[in-house]
Amino acid sequence: MPELPEIEIIRQALAEALVGRRLETAELLRQGKTSMLGADLLPHLVGQRLERIDRFGKLLAYRFDDGLTLVVHLMLIGRVGLYEGERKVSSQAVLHLGFEGPWHVEVMFVAARDIAALPNDLVAQYPPIVKLGPDALTVSDADFATQVLATRSTVKAALLDQAVVAGIGNAYADEILYEARMNPFTTVKTAGPGGVDEVYQSMAPTLQRAIDLRAGHEYLFGLGKTMGLAKKHDVMRVHNKAGEPCPTCGRPVTLVEKSGRGTFYCEHCQPERD
Repeated sequence: MPELPEIEIIRQALAEALVGRRLETAELLRQGKTSMLGADLLPHLVGQRLERIDRFGKLLAYRFDDGLTLVVHLMLIGRVGLYEGERKVSSQAVLHLGFEGPWHVEVMFVAARDIAALPNDLVAQYPPIVKLGPDALTVSDADFATQVLATRSTVKAALLDQAVVAGIGNAYADEILYEARMNPFTTVKTAGPGGVDEVYQSMAPTLQRAIDLRAGHEYLFGLGKTMGLAKKHDVMRVHNKAGEPCPTCGRPVTLVEKSGRGTFYCEHCQPERD
């Protein structure tokens, strides 16, 4: 699943190639049983110039110069294709955007309901954005503490709750907790304000490290494969590393599976807290 670092890398790559270019075609290709919010506005994007691309947690918002925004959520398995030259359309493409240049963007492996065209003044009211907590990369320590300490869950569950903090999924929750030396099954109550601050101090650096390493190879197709992007797995220190040596102590990384979700951590470096 693409998480904040991968979405940010996609945002940067698309912005570098497309900002300032005019949209020439916009096609919704596979609606299936769901419909795109604001599909009737899609034709009105044609002819507009892309001003910028914003990120809201794991969502991307393409801002055009005539007051419309295209919002895309890649969900669990979404991918983006960026191409230059002859048009290429994947059989899995849901949305195709053709920019002057010629540059092409495809959104793949998502449902039409995960795409929306909205007037700019309604973007902040779009339900998937309304429900988001503060962004994990920029939230202040005070706001993070307020959000997390209000929960009654484990610290990991709080990180995964997009209403608490936006942008973190299972992989980076494991990585953040590893850097904080916080056992993933520690409750927020047990961690207390001090433990929550330890997690906060590890959160942005862990996410920024993945951005700096340009994680995102699996999620940006086409020209993305020529940009020297790293594979998400390769920037992980413990996630998906069950049985491999912990980078700190050398003991095997542990995997615990609950409710279909795997949690990876080092029992020695991340001991249970009383």
